[in-house]
Amino acid sequence: MNRFFLTLSLVVFSVATIFSQDWKGRENWPDYFPRPTKTAKRLFYLQRNMNANTIAYDLNLKENGEIDISEPLEVFWMRYTGNRNGLREELSWAQETFAFGYSSSKIKNKDEFNLKLVAYKDRIVNLKKTNGQWIAFMRINGQDCQLSNIYVYADESGMMPDVQHVDIYGKDLTSGKEVHERILNH
Repeated sequence: MNRFFLTLSLVVFSVATIFSQDWKGRENWPDYFPRPTKTAKRLFYLQRNMNANTIAYDLNLKENGEIDISEPLEVFWMRYTGNRNGLREELSWAQETFAFGYSSSKIKNKDEFNLKLVAYKDRIVNLKKTNGQWIAFMRINGQDCQLSNIYVYADESGMMPDVQHVDIYGKDLTSGKEVHERILNH
């Protein structure tokens, strides 16, 4: 029985390794990954090459419709694997603390926050109320953009995931054109 599980584990590992090689040469995210629906609260989302499960970054609004100043974002999983069709699931403490959470600071006398994602604190996301609507802004490829999504490619073949690159997508605020930037980790 143990030999069966060992063989099965090796096969699964081999298939996962072969599948992950397909991602290295990609310039864009695959079409078969889900594109979460844009909602009034959805600011941006993050996906990884590991699977189609998605981390959503939504506005955290109080009952009166105002943003929660102490915690301006709701961050949660949208589970797509196993035919779950985007089922919401909360992040674990470890996932929030070490991978997908954020810290925020409110800019005084303004409807504006600076957000730092736990996984990449060097790039600030600016959350700002513009024309009555909250929008996430970021410098992408040297341009001021509305952030739409982030994709992470990590090599999963070792003990710990090794992030190879991150793709950031948004829309240029001036031209309205889609903007993409790849940040290499090595």
